[in-house]
Amino acid sequence: MLLVGGFVVVRLAGSGGGAPSTVAASAAGQPGDGTTSATGLTAGEQAAAGTSQNPSTAAGTGTGAPNPTRGATAAAGPTSDDFTASALNLTMWGVYGTKAPSSSYSAGMVRVSGGELQVLGVGKNPTAAANLSGGLCWCGVNGNHTYGKWQVRARFDAGSGYRQILGLWPQSGSPATDGSVTFAGAGDGAKKSLGVTLVPPSGGTAARASLTGDFTAWHVYTVDWRPTYVKMYLDSTLVYDSSADASHPAVPKKPQHLIIQQDKGPGNGIPAADSTTPAQVIMHVDWVRFYS
Repeated sequence: MLLVGGFVVVRLAGSGGGAPSTVAASAAGQPGDGTTSATGLTAGEQAAAGTSQNPSTAAGTGTGAPNPTRGATAAAGPTSDDFTASALNLTMWGVYGTKAPSSSYSAGMVRVSGGELQVLGVGKNPTAAANLSGGLCWCGVNGNHTYGKWQVRARFDAGSGYRQILGLWPQSGSPATDGSVTFAGAGDGAKKSLGVTLVPPSGGTAARASLTGDFTAWHVYTVDWRPTYVKMYLDSTLVYDSSADASHPAVPKKPQHLIIQQDKGPGNGIPAADSTTPAQVIMHVDWVRFYS
């Protein structure tokens, strides 16, 4: 356990040298049914009424890991979104549920409102039978990349029964083959615990770290993926560095894209919704950035 920047970073036992240990491969950070198509929308792939507070900081002014040196040639297409337009840019974003109506995700649970992206979880049925949740991927124009840095400024409403996920998902749709990354996963009802996960390619076991803090507040979440490492940050705090992990997990080598989703429980580490769960649980995203 390490106190860094006001947060408690937990290194799992048995890792050696203070690095996170390896654990059994986890579904954290994956679309809920685990069957993503090459376009990034799951085969089993949600706007509810209400408003939320506006972001407290203008887009692009949040803290985070230093930007890597950009390549000589700028990537084609958008490299950011601050969600100030009246509607979501659907050439850039793919909304879960638009391709398969029977999905566990509902397209109506994704909206742009008050200068932010909102992904909603609606309902407090403990079995989740009638509850709705949403998700989307930057799997359109300029979404898939082999290496780069992604940053997301976000905050998560408290509420049992829902887990917020920020991650990288392989363009192939096969994390078992090509690996995946979760650089934020908040499943506890109070949103006081955060987990990060690296799933190596070719069936390797996953490496994980976690930290405690207040994730209902705005933070900048960062993943920096390079040929020799994956590093994940909360604001300026380094949460996980694969190059310092004693287990030496392999780094993904094939194109990946950003996913932003809210999964519903119970199950897969998510507690059931209960009487304390708000009528809607919102995942608020101020802006996203990509750096090559």
